[in-house]
Amino acid sequence: LDDNKKLCLMNSEIIQMSSSMSMIFECADLAVASPATVSRCGMVFLEPHQLGWRPLTISWLNEFPPETLTLEHKEHLVSLFDWLVPACLKLVRNQIKEATPTQDTNLVVTLQRIFTSVLDQFYDADAFSKLSEDKRLEWMEANFIFALVWSVGGSAALTQGRIVFSTFLQEALAGKVTSLLGELLGQPVELRAPMMPTGDDNMTVYDYFWDKCIKKEEKKKPMEDEDEDGEAAEAEASEGKNVGSDGSEGKNGMWRLWTESIEKVAIPHDTEFQELIIPTVDTARTTFLLDVAIKHNQPILFVGPTGTGKSVYVNRHLMKGLDKEVYVLNFLAFSARTSANAVQFLIDSKLDKRRKGEYGPPMGKRMCIMVDDLNMPVLETYGAQPPVELLRQYMDHQGWYDRDTTFRKLVDVQIVAAMGPPGGGRNQITMRFQRHFNVNSIVEFSISTLKHIFGIIMDWRCEKGGFPQVISDMTQSVIMGIM
Repeated sequence: LDDNKKLCLMNSEIIQMSSSMSMIFECADLAVASPATVSRCGMVFLEPHQLGWRPLTISWLNEFPPETLTLEHKEHLVSLFDWLVPACLKLVRNQIKEATPTQDTNLVVTLQRIFTSVLDQFYDADAFSKLSEDKRLEWMEANFIFALVWSVGGSAALTQGRIVFSTFLQEALAGKVTSLLGELLGQPVELRAPMMPTGDDNMTVYDYFWDKCIKKEEKKKPMEDEDEDGEAAEAEASEGKNVGSDGSEGKNGMWRLWTESIEKVAIPHDTEFQELIIPTVDTARTTFLLDVAIKHNQPILFVGPTGTGKSVYVNRHLMKGLDKEVYVLNFLAFSARTSANAVQFLIDSKLDKRRKGEYGPPMGKRMCIMVDDLNMPVLETYGAQPPVELLRQYMDHQGWYDRDTTFRKLVDVQIVAAMGPPGGGRNQITMRFQRHFNVNSIVEFSISTLKHIFGIIMDWRCEKGGFPQVISDMTQSVIMGIM
């Protein structure tokens, strides 16, 4: 950084920079920068809100094929963003505790990715041309609301936070917001899509998904290929009862409860207790979001407290829900002692050489890397986590350097991760890395979910043990007594 412009490396090598060369540093803060470094650099402070999320949205809209979305469609989508996103982001920042700190741009990009993953027809000119204009607009609006719920609203750490977000969103859609946040709402948009059902049954916007009601013959794959356990709710057959009588069913789709996507599967008597996985609303929602993210090559990160089953959900779907002819799996579990060298070895050892400098799984396949306890590695001297920084280098530059400083480009590799909330030995991962993921929180089980789980386990145990009917009839009373 001095006038002589000599770059001195750790191996004693000196690189002379020419007069036309200059260096630009981009860092989150100056916590570990020396005064000598700071005094030699011109500082430009740029807060995230100065850029905002709107330029990212405009850029994303330009990615749609020109044969599908017209200028009117894009303007309609922008009006939906302007109407709901600013107020929802402000609500999350002021009134909702997040599972892990996020930035506005990260949440909005997650919204865009989820919207993209559930509307493949908007990227296929032939499929798009077969949709009527009413169906296009109805799908666009309904899936925007669905994506908003599981992106901006999906970062809430507690059930109470989800209730707050659900109440606000329902009031905003109905034009009945009375709080100060109503001032942040943009120009209301007259929706063609039906409203989510509301009532006194404690249902929230998190309990519904939009069923496009696609006929079976129009699907690319049969149901059993989508998800063996019936948890890929979006791919279900169009048959199904309406979930509400207040406009929940539209001309070209309907809002349906996640509970309708759960199939009752008999548990074999020879199943070990520790192998039991009871299908619930949480498994249906988590599996669906994971499935569409993997199929659209979108990294996804699940954040939740210990015992919420995030690792079990992911591992189970990777092992049983993905096509083994297409996907190669690689499971990593981080700890405080995990090193970057070990992570690089475990990943590189599973990759084949495609061509010079390019590595990946066997031709025709994709590798899905599941990283558990992502934020466990201990911080080094300057506050970084070397294993996390290695993965960030791949996600930023599609590769990393070998021991001999040769750059290895990695292709057909995707990362799925799970971690607990920061604190208690777990660290906050850098925003540079987290921005690549669809961040989704998994909240602790509700009382109704616990009753459902315990009820199925008790019935299975009574049936397996051959208990008389008078004992089996007492299971619900026992569960109510211990809750």
